[in-house]
Amino acid sequence: MSYLKYILYTDNYPAARLEVILLDGNINEKISNRVFIATLPASIKKEDLNYSSPILPINLDDFSLKAVQKWKRSSEYSIMKNDNFFKMANLY
Repeated sequence: MSYLKYILYTDNYPAARLEVILLDGNINEKISNRVFIATLPASIKKEDLNYSSPILPINLDDFSLKAVQKWKRSSEYSIMKNDNFFKMANLY
């Protein structure tokens, strides 16, 4: 099975974390209470997620927004591709 890495936003981190685990994924990095990096099976579509989304919310708090901007300046983000569902191809 192949896996992809995503940057995801949530209003309910505990529920989003559990959902990722139940989808056979894992949390790579928690950027803030509303933003995290997850690895999910490549077969998962953004429509399959109920508690998180790859779409930047308009009501994201300043701390989370600054943390995302800092993370996006990292070398890891620079190798991710943007197709409106940020991903890094075939981690496994």
